Formats: sequence, structure tokens, C-alpha cells
Amino acid sequence: MIRQFPFTIKFRASVSILLNAIRAIVGFATAIMLARWMGPEDYGRLAFLLASLLAFKQIIDMSTSQAFFTFLSQRRRTSKFISIFFGWVVFQLLLSGLIISLIIPDASFRIIWLGESRSLVFLALLATFMQHHVWVILVTMAEASRQTVRIQILSLAIAFMHLAAMASLWVLGKIALSFVLVALIIEWSIACLLASR
Repeated sequence: MIRQFPFTIKFRASVSILLNAIRAIVGFATAIMLARWMGPEDYGRLAFLLASLLAFKQIIDMSTSQAFFTFLSQRRRTSKFISIFFGWVVFQLLLSGLIISLIIPDASFRIIWLGESRSLVFLALLATFMQHHVWVILVTMAEASRQTVRIQILSLAIAFMHLAAMASLWVLGKIALSFVLVALIIEWSIACLLASR
């Protein structure tokens, strides 16, 4: 049973505004530094991979996440209902991975992802899926259960963790695209694990 904190709406909104502002500043600083460290070509490849796979995820999702949130907001749902939805989320990931790894023909794959390897695109898929799908679902669920303060603090902590991870890769001389994607997967997996609690 999730403990309910008796924070007022005004307090939760104030915390959200403050922590979102700090997180935006940290995110901006991280993006600027990462672009400088990776260089325009690799940073552009990273941005392209993440953006294209975010669009791909939206095709696979077919707006079912929005339907889930609508059902969730109507009344308190059972753990079975939530488990069924997360089963659907796992199926989406498996289907996406199968399409990228095996189904799309090589010629089409090279045209869509401009000659990137399947393994690199798969890493980008995992990073995008954890950050822009699973994380967003968990944040929305936390907000729906009035856990705004806790999820905002966690979001800010993840922003600082991302900055630290990217700085560490740069110091170690491992700021290559594949290492950045693996770091994103690890970061957002940790974030999702903590948020799910």
C-alpha cells in the first residue's frame, strides 16, 4: 500500500514548478556539454536515433497509454488491471525489438536509419522506450496517486545522475554513441525501478 502524503495541491504545484525549473536547467546544461563532448556528427546521430525511435514507439503504442490513463483516472484500479497493462507494454517492447532486429529488410533499414547498425538502433530503442514510455507511465501513475513531491524529487535526482554519467564517460574518454545509449538505458531502468516502488 502506497503511503499517502497529506500535501495540498498548492504545495505540490509549487514543488513541481520549482523542481521542474531546476531539472530544466540541469538538462539544458547536460545537453550543451554532451553536444560539445560528442561533437556535432555523433550528437546529431544520437538526436536522430532517439527522435526516430520515439516516433516508431508512438506507432506501436497506438494511443493505448492515453486510454490506460483515462481508465486509471476514473476510479481506483486493481493490481491485476495494472499488471495486464504492463504486460501490454512488455509486448510492445518485444514486438518493437523483433521488428528492428529481424523483420525490417536490410535495404529499408539502411534507408530509414541512414546506415546505422541494427545493434545501435536496438540500443536506441531500449533507451527511448525506458525514458519516453515506461518512465512517463510511472510518472503519470505517481501523479494520479498524489505522489507528486516524491516523483519530482526522483526526476531531479535522475537529471543529476545523467549529468554525472555523461561527465564520467567524457573523463574516461568513452563518450561514444554506443556508451551514451547504454548509460541512458541503465539510468532510466534505475529510474523506473525506483518509481515503480
